Amino acid sequence: MSKRFKSPEMRNLMVLTLAMDPSVRLILRQFLSMRVYNIRHDTMLVRQPDNTYMRQPDPSAWNADLDAFGGKNNMGVCMLRTRDGEWFLNGQ
Repeated sequence: MSKRFKSPEMRNLMVLTLAMDPSVRLILRQFLSMRVYNIRHDTMLVRQPDNTYMRQPDPSAWNADLDAFGGKNNMGVCMLRTRDGEWFLNGQ
């Protein structure tokens, strides 16, 4: 397993995201060309019938680490999807 994805489960969720939304392909290519690693999904809170919240994987929000400015793991990058279905990159 390469160090691109944090785990095989994360990679499989990305494959599912690609199958469901092919428009992610272009921004994912840009994301990977930045040499990001440790790619992992973000989570969302979903309300349960008993008014408690449960964390679920969010296939429209991805985080990764990036070596930048001569440092190791000193920058975070997010790949996010808007309500309109457009993907964009954001740095932390």
